[in-house]
Amino acid sequence: MRQRFLRAFVFLVLLALISAYALRAFRGAPRRTNSPRSRLPGHVTASHPTPGVSAVSVATATSVPLVSPAPTLPASRPLPSVSNPAPPPAAPDEKAMLAIDQVSLMIRDYRTMAGENPVGTNAEIMAAIMGGNPKHAQLGPPEGAQLNDKGELIDLWGTPYFFHQLSRDHMEIRSAGPDKVMWTADDPVIP
Repeated sequence: MRQRFLRAFVFLVLLALISAYALRAFRGAPRRTNSPRSRLPGHVTASHPTPGVSAVSVATATSVPLVSPAPTLPASRPLPSVSNPAPPPAAPDEKAMLAIDQVSLMIRDYRTMAGENPVGTNAEIMAAIMGGNPKHAQLGPPEGAQLNDKGELIDLWGTPYFFHQLSRDHMEIRSAGPDKVMWTADDPVIP
């Protein structure tokens, strides 16, 4: 019982001290500084002016100006001219998104049959889908899709798709898009 009382008393004292400090800071009580400027006679700062002394009387009483002059800027150099920057690549079009969605459905069908996504490179994944899997099931590529001479599934522009297995059940599929460069803004992606 006595320990409870002592703990409560210490808590209340600490709470009172914190409240007093916060109230003092809230009301804008002057803070003591140790800077050389604050020791000048008639020094006034914006955060805690001396009571009863206006800024005008301080300015006339001291020879130190309250506002420093604006700094002068160095002479500016002309900016280099930019002649017709290339427009940013367009977002993936509807036909490309439909094609990559069909590839995603192909992967889903394989996952349903085998219990997990195929693994490996594009060519290894397509070999598994074409029958090189433990069940020897032949699913084939999506309708209208083509394989290149290496056995890789290619997009509408002839670039192999990029397959990134994120987990056993989730695979990111990326096409290079019309610019035929991976990781640009025009790439259709199924995350």
